[in-house]
Amino acid sequence: MRASIWDKLLLGSTLAAALASSTWFGWLGHESGRPHPPSGSRARMSTARYVPAKDEPARREAGHWFQPRAQSRGPGWNYEIFTPPEIFYDGETKQFAVALPGKAVESAEEAETAPIELVAVIPELFPLQLVGYVGGAGHCLGSFETTATGALFLAGARRLVPELNLEITDFAVQRTDEPAAGGTGAAHMVATAMVRDLRSGRVTRLASDERTYTGELLAMVATEEDDEETLHELRQGQELQVAAETCTIDRLQREPPVAEITVTRAAPVPPRQMTLTPRMPRAPPAASPLD
Repeated sequence: MRASIWDKLLLGSTLAAALASSTWFGWLGHESGRPHPPSGSRARMSTARYVPAKDEPARREAGHWFQPRAQSRGPGWNYEIFTPPEIFYDGETKQFAVALPGKAVESAEEAETAPIELVAVIPELFPLQLVGYVGGAGHCLGSFETTATGALFLAGARRLVPELNLEITDFAVQRTDEPAAGGTGAAHMVATAMVRDLRSGRVTRLASDERTYTGELLAMVATEEDDEETLHELRQGQELQVAAETCTIDRLQREPPVAEITVTRAAPVPPRQMTLTPRMPRAPPAASPLD
């Protein structure tokens, strides 16, 4: 059935209206997305020259490092990142030791104020030395020396030395092919003795061809009063009273020789921790023209 002319006109007008509506709403959406200048004004282009902004560093507040906290060994052991501890190695004892911060950098003026001078750091002699023997084969006695006094006495095995809390448990004389102290390789006789500490039970071997040591170190220090010098031998931990000050030996080192001490006096003066090195050797007094 063929469509009438009125149907065709109605269809055409409907399509035209739909196209016109789509075009109108599309134009409105496009216009709403474009920026519009303010009402009553027109956009103007700036004609000023471009000047770059200055590139200045940002300002920062001054910072401060926190004070290092003390370690478990005491208030003096407070290292911080820029001042590491000084570590020393003792070749004789095969041990490491750590120094308190700032000890090794004290000035010479501070070292001169110490009430004592370090003369040397020496190994401690055993309190009893075997210096020789007397008698013949099977009837020998050892010649012993008390280190503190230099006193000599003869003794054999099973002899008590009560003043030193020692007991000579064994004594013998035998031939040895080892080189003597003088450097000769000839065979010679050597006396030996075994000595027991009555308090600790420790046994020490003495020999007539060598000195015997305890394994500890001693600080030989000098004090001066009325132009007279006095020498003292102090172990680690021992104290020495000098006038109104007390000097305590904190640590000793053999190579290189070093003595770390603490000097204390009555409050409110704080204690001083100092590191001493051996003083320069002193020249002997000049001979008198009459000598």
